[in-house]
Amino acid sequence: MIIQALARYYQRKVQNGDDGVAPLGFEYKKIPYVLVLRPDGTPVQIQINKDADGKPARPFCVPQNCGRSGKRIEANLLWDNFEYALGFPNDKETTRKHEAFRARLAELGDLPILAWNAVRQFVAFSYEEKKTFLQKVPGWAEASKTPNNITFKLKGSSSIVAELPEVKQAIEREVGAADAELGRCMITNELVPIARKHLPQIKIRGGQSSGATLVSYNENAFCSFGKKQGANAPVGEKLVFEYATALNALLATPDNRFYLGDMATVFWARDSSDFEAVFGLTLGTSANDKNTEESEDNPDAYVDRVKEAYKAIFNGDYCENHTEEDQFYVLGLSPNNARISVRFWRVGTVAQFAKNIKKYFDDIKIDEPRHAERPLPLNRILNSVAAPQKRRQKGVPIKKDALTYLANGLVRAVLDDSPFPYELLEAAIRRNRADKNVTPIRAALIRAYINRFARFGTPEEQQRKQNDPAKQWEQCKMELDLNKENVGYQLGRYFATLERIQRSALGKTNSTVRSRFYASASTTPATAFSYLTRLSNFHLTKIEQQKPNLSAYYQKLLDEISLKIENFPPFLSLVNQGQFALGYRHQRDAFRKKKDDSQEVAKG
Repeated sequence: MIIQALARYYQRKVQNGDDGVAPLGFEYKKIPYVLVLRPDGTPVQIQINKDADGKPARPFCVPQNCGRSGKRIEANLLWDNFEYALGFPNDKETTRKHEAFRARLAELGDLPILAWNAVRQFVAFSYEEKKTFLQKVPGWAEASKTPNNITFKLKGSSSIVAELPEVKQAIEREVGAADAELGRCMITNELVPIARKHLPQIKIRGGQSSGATLVSYNENAFCSFGKKQGANAPVGEKLVFEYATALNALLATPDNRFYLGDMATVFWARDSSDFEAVFGLTLGTSANDKNTEESEDNPDAYVDRVKEAYKAIFNGDYCENHTEEDQFYVLGLSPNNARISVRFWRVGTVAQFAKNIKKYFDDIKIDEPRHAERPLPLNRILNSVAAPQKRRQKGVPIKKDALTYLANGLVRAVLDDSPFPYELLEAAIRRNRADKNVTPIRAALIRAYINRFARFGTPEEQQRKQNDPAKQWEQCKMELDLNKENVGYQLGRYFATLERIQRSALGKTNSTVRSRFYASASTTPATAFSYLTRLSNFHLTKIEQQKPNLSAYYQKLLDEISLKIENFPPFLSLVNQGQFALGYRHQRDAFRKKKDDSQEVAKG
């Protein structure tokens, strides 16, 4: 199903005349150097194809990568690294590689094309002749310091040799006449040439620089009945090229993919749909991403796009204007050495995915103005529960713990409208204890976890949750809930009030109730609150001496909260710790909003 959907996407792009999709037998590749030749094969210069960061800039349409691995010598056609294409440096192994490059050109034969003959003549020069020529041409000094892939171009031509129409036609004829083993394609059931290897290789962030494959049989343990490589699961060469090219195009297009940790999520519609851009904007991209390309004339253009996409989802535009025929695909991938692992695969309609995303937006809402008109991206959620960047140790930077193992479950929960992974709640609680604080994003995440889990399951399971005497799965609001029965929530309110009392009594201090006792109060309340209650009595006495009305206000609030707490439990479950965090955050926000009211109480 994955291969079929990707091949269909490739065919759709070709039909629409998309220049970013390479034809059969070719691929788009960023090559940093271009060797310009005269008709007699002598070099003129080396053009540097790099951007300001020193990375290859313009991608060229070149013959498909041969997919070599290990120490096997196999050359690409009309492009390769310095050892294959130029024969540098001069040693026995490099000589063999350059011979393979020359033989690969000979396989295509003689072509009545000036540029082709120039390349053939250049590779026919001896090493000493090439060295003499190249050391005199502009660009060689820089290129020789950082050797990389290189291709060829005839002087005065605007295109590299591989992109010339006559050369491309000759390569396409060679591909069509390839001596491949005929077999029955397991996907189309047609008798076609079977792909020995699944090429072109797929470029995914975090994978091997040369690329990886989605399907591979490069070890004997993967093979059966004496079959080798692709013959174990026969797929036609044309179909393999189409799906691999399509996947590379999706991974290279920001509008069709986003990354969460090391996992790439690609998505596309069966037929052309603007929901592709909406999906990525609302789920995978942050308006603060540094890689975002913004218009110089309107730096808020990107944020405006996110807001519009967000409103379209919320208004139900994609639920009303689409039918069951509007298929949409979502694929999660992660690099795994020379292969790519499939994390998840979801097929549905635009309306189904839009509906589930809207439910996610409802669950993850934050009661703050800046989040009112645009969504909370998934990467912000993961970063909120990740450990902060550690300092360098002995000059080696330690990568940020992005909790990439949670990305898979998080995306699947959003797409399926299912509960968030339990590990996500654990990570949020752990981060609260470590930071001794509850951020708005973590509060929204905890609220979403509890509410989604509460409505999930069979009617019997939902009834059991509702009858839970501890009220762990009691629905959570965005703002303060005075009537909530859950003991963890009320303990969080109580703790926030004690913190407020300390600040009113002592002002700003280096050591606060929160910094010293948040972890213990949220896990073992009986131990922590017995001490905190005694401590608050001293603070209230001090406040009463200066502001008796404020002291009475705090005492009344503590009494009201205490009525909902029968006793301080010896420990709180993880869910109740989440409720504690919500109660603490909501009570703090309520204090902040009613700051003026508190001042009036203080004046008496």
